[in-house]
Amino acid sequence: MTTFEAPDSDSLTTLDVRARDKGDGTAQYLYQLRSAEGSAIGPLEQEYSVDVHQSLVRMLCTKMNKVLRAKPTTSGQSRVVDLSRVGHALCEALFPLRYGNVPDLVTRLRESSGPLLVRTDEMVVPWELLFFEDEFLGLNREIGRRSVVQRRVVHGRRIRGINRALIVGDPLGDLPDAAREAENVAEWMRAKGTECTVLLRDQANLADVVMELSERRYDLFHYCGHVATASGAGTTGLVLHDRMLLDERALPSEVPPVVFINGCKSAGRVENICVSFMVMGAQAVVGTRTEVPEEKARRFAEEFYRLLTDMTTGAAVRAARLALSADDDDLTWASFMLYGDPTVRITGGGGSDQQGGRQDEKLDFEDGAQDVLSRAFDAAKGQRLLTSVHLLLGLIGSAELRPRITASIGADRLTQVTERLTSVGVVDPREEPEVSQEPDEGGGTVPSDTVTHVIIRADELASAVGRTRVSVHDLTVAFLESGAGTSSREVESCGVTVEQLLSVGAMGGESGPTPTVGTPLTGRGRIQPEQLDPAVAHAVRTALALSVPRGEVIGTYALLLGFGLSGSSVLREALTAQGERGRRALRLLFGEEDPGGAAFSRRTLAALEAAHAAEPDRPLGEAAVLRTLLKPGSTAGGLLKSLGVDPEAVRKSLPPPG
Repeated sequence: MTTFEAPDSDSLTTLDVRARDKGDGTAQYLYQLRSAEGSAIGPLEQEYSVDVHQSLVRMLCTKMNKVLRAKPTTSGQSRVVDLSRVGHALCEALFPLRYGNVPDLVTRLRESSGPLLVRTDEMVVPWELLFFEDEFLGLNREIGRRSVVQRRVVHGRRIRGINRALIVGDPLGDLPDAAREAENVAEWMRAKGTECTVLLRDQANLADVVMELSERRYDLFHYCGHVATASGAGTTGLVLHDRMLLDERALPSEVPPVVFINGCKSAGRVENICVSFMVMGAQAVVGTRTEVPEEKARRFAEEFYRLLTDMTTGAAVRAARLALSADDDDLTWASFMLYGDPTVRITGGGGSDQQGGRQDEKLDFEDGAQDVLSRAFDAAKGQRLLTSVHLLLGLIGSAELRPRITASIGADRLTQVTERLTSVGVVDPREEPEVSQEPDEGGGTVPSDTVTHVIIRADELASAVGRTRVSVHDLTVAFLESGAGTSSREVESCGVTVEQLLSVGAMGGESGPTPTVGTPLTGRGRIQPEQLDPAVAHAVRTALALSVPRGEVIGTYALLLGFGLSGSSVLREALTAQGERGRRALRLLFGEEDPGGAAFSRRTLAALEAAHAAEPDRPLGEAAVLRTLLKPGSTAGGLLKSLGVDPEAVRKSLPPPG
């Protein structure tokens, strides 16, 4: 089984776009930008209104599609340059810097980091191909789109694993690479424990495909063939055997949550069928804007599925684009787009999860802890995310903690805190997904990454003292260790800290500092250095450097990277014993693999080239690289800002050139 994890929405930035046609070739665009930190400024929320020359936007989009379809030339004219010129012009048309407060929006968008979701009712703009900050947005960011539609949307199905996949290829028998793609995808999926049904050529007929989708509960549908529009009907669909169309009229009442459409036709047609699958309940859909070479389409699909083992859907699409963009004049990468949340993660593993991933483990909770989680889910009822605010409402409302908290801060203050958390815990309806999810134990609500970390950490705390069931105490300690997410500032607005609120209950009725784990490794909430071997201490500190900028606790993933990057001799020997694959993993984990150009974003590679050009007669030095990385407006500078450091001050403190 391939596991489908909850989105890491705490790091997601959402650009909300609404286009309103004014009837004179102009459209009013309304923008809102929401990041993990929220969009509010004090009691206000910023909305940006811009009059856009919509006729110009449509002309630029048409021109962009022509560039994508153009064949490589021998004249030396670069299609990438042509595409970047159109992408830059389109970016300026959509975000005119001379217009009102648009510069503030552009600055906020540049300073935001992590995956980007474009939520829009606009169906023309190729957001992935905007040339933004001297880089295409789809190469620089993990980007997905969510379409806002007027028609009724079928409730989708949230899954925890890809158990079954339906793969349809080369229905007309005219695309041999499409047939090979289907077989290669099936081979990859089967190796991960997924049951695959493959329909090729005459097997890929309308009746059999629809019956398969209707009768079996598939988790993934992969199609490689043609996309077309029915004459007269005006509906867009996937071309099956005998040129029959699988369109929205023929789709069953429930479609698989994950869909990959490798279809060769116009951007509008593919976008229409992608949206049709989303309307019928799909959660993540990958499609192509324009026709792409068969061999390149197959390579992109194989790269995408290979990368899904370790990456989110957005990261896998971006990395596959980067891999194909290594050929400067090949624009295949530019045709692929992702519909849905780019932070959704699909990870490999056998049906019994022999990899040891925690996501499939059944955690056991004491009655009090179960009551906390039930209250938290009730607080988040009808919303997509269970956030730190909802979890804190569950904690302070529990029968075990509430009397102690009341005795500590008073009933009036507790009521004030509860009302504050309840008011901010209601998500703006505009943040809700258009495709809702099948109710489960949380009513279709997915725990945020922060809440997931808290629950996993609580289980670790219970295990550390020999208990098999998670208690309220464990949840409370884990919640405090996490920093309480965005709930902390809401509590502080009521004149009390989260530590003051919860330390009483966590310590069994005694007020005091934040509780700690009762193991020899920790004391006063910190790891005891004398209990660690120097090599382990180095690995832990490296993992800390990896985790803190992301706002995360140190997970097993980061700690293993820490062992690699710190040069652990024990890990090196163990990986070497695994043969060639182990040696490749060793080079990657230990930072010894020589990266290819495709491993870098174009902007980063340009920065390295510029640094080398400044002193071409000597090896590229640290100060030269850091000087280029920390130029104003860079994401590297944004990282230092998130750590409370002025990047320009750091840049000025670097040794001078030469």
